[in-house]
Amino acid sequence: GVINADVGLHLPDFRAAERTFQILAQVAGRAGRGPKGGRVLVQTHTPDHPCIAMAAHHDFLKFANQELAHRKMHGYPPYHRLARLIVRSQDQTAAANFADLLAGTFREAMKHPGRTTTETELRLLGPAEAPVFRLNGYYRFHFQLQCPSAGLLHQVLREVLTVAKVPHGIEFQVDVDPFNMM
Repeated sequence: GVINADVGLHLPDFRAAERTFQILAQVAGRAGRGPKGGRVLVQTHTPDHPCIAMAAHHDFLKFANQELAHRKMHGYPPYHRLARLIVRSQDQTAAANFADLLAGTFREAMKHPGRTTTETELRLLGPAEAPVFRLNGYYRFHFQLQCPSAGLLHQVLREVLTVAKVPHGIEFQVDVDPFNMM
């Protein structure tokens, strides 16, 4: 049985539906082993959610096609490259200010007159509080860059990060094609 099967669907991660489908399919596959087969009971508040419904019918191809179309429409991998930048500090205001400053520097770099890109090719989302806002005494803010071109994404990252002046007490990390958005 799976209790609260849809809790993972509401995480702020573009892979949330994929992970939920994967867990439900794995549980169902294990329950079906053996000569007698098995039965899976799923508790959910959203039984009509495509992820839950397709997992119940073991329809991986339909789920994959729908998920890929959704990711393409919203500019997520595998169609676009993604870079997530996380700023953290024990001083909440300092972290927020530096995240705003760094994001503004990226916005300016995206408008570079010599570049043949438009903002639809390179998109910046955020900054905002990270889903896990306070971790080990640090306040965390994040933002992300999305781009269909890995070369352009890395070019803009190099332009900004080589000149970024990180204030004392601030840390930041860059995660290209992040596995975890939390």
